Amino acid sequence: SYAKAAKIYANMKKVKEAHGAFVLASDNHDKAGNLYHAATLREQCATFLKDNGQAADAANLYVEASKIFARDDKAQQQADSLCKAARAYPADGKPDTAIKWMKDGIEALETSEKWHLTRDIYRGLLQILIRSQQHVAAMDVLKAQMRCHENNQATDAAAKGGLEIVVLCLDLGDVVLAEREFQGLVSSYGFQHSREQAVAYELVEAANARDQERLTEAGKQTIVTFLMPDVARMAKKLKVPFYRISTKQDFNVTELFEFVA
Repeated sequence: SYAKAAKIYANMKKVKEAHGAFVLASDNHDKAGNLYHAATLREQCATFLKDNGQAADAANLYVEASKIFARDDKAQQQADSLCKAARAYPADGKPDTAIKWMKDGIEALETSEKWHLTRDIYRGLLQILIRSQQHVAAMDVLKAQMRCHENNQATDAAAKGGLEIVVLCLDLGDVVLAEREFQGLVSSYGFQHSREQAVAYELVEAANARDQERLTEAGKQTIVTFLMPDVARMAKKLKVPFYRISTKQDFNVTELFEFVA
């Protein structure tokens, strides 16, 4: 069979031949209505290609596997394949493709009300966004994750999300946005009356008062160490901005100099 041939070629490290045999075996199962086997064979091929330096082809095969899992109403496996695709995606490629795949995976899980399975994929997505300096997009994802935490009744996790949003705002040097986001989160599930809310308030107040020592102390509080590692590191290095201006406002150069004059 094609599946046996694929494994033989794989053991012989014949990449092109193994790739072709895996896909043919998968296609045959797909035509016969054996969707689970069709998808897993594509995943096996993707893993083989990834391990042999074919990252782009591997990522595409993981995505193809996810589509077959979707047709088989297997949301968890669909999301898992999309996560694997994002992780396999070449490091020198644009992150937007990997970001889309992870968002699609989250959507598949949430549509199936499998909120308890979204934690790792949200974490991976946020890591990509933050490390590619897409702070505003990361904040939107954190808000979506907080809604998911509410559905899953994960109070502590939701509280951390609120504090992470405020830290991201201040890492941008945007006190105006930090204030706005904090006020919008005040009554949010999990965040309201939490220790995270108290620290977020202290961070915003310190930045508003242009008190670097107070800001640094707030960013070193114990509760901060339980945030996402990237965000926790940001919190400890926050600097008082030179001026109050929002990254979401469209200032031109003339207006900027008028604003800070």
